[in-house]
Amino acid sequence: MVMFRDWGVCWLLSVGFEVLECSLQFIIPEFKECWWDSLLIDLLGANMLGMAAGWLTLQVRVNTHNKEETEIDILYTAKRGSV
Repeated sequence: MVMFRDWGVCWLLSVGFEVLECSLQFIIPEFKECWWDSLLIDLLGANMLGMAAGWLTLQVRVNTHNKEETEIDILYTAKRGSV
């Protein structure tokens, strides 16, 4: 599994896959769908929600990590007596 942290790369891959899906619908019949299904549900629905969920997950992990790091620094300096 690959995780990209850049919104531009995520959107580029998302739009690229939808273009690929539209161009292959003549070869693979399962790719045939309405234009609004491809645009609204796939791009703005599932892909946007997935990117937003990934971004929120990263934000929670970064905030938790920074909070733990600050608490460790405070405890370490308190034990040394430099507070």
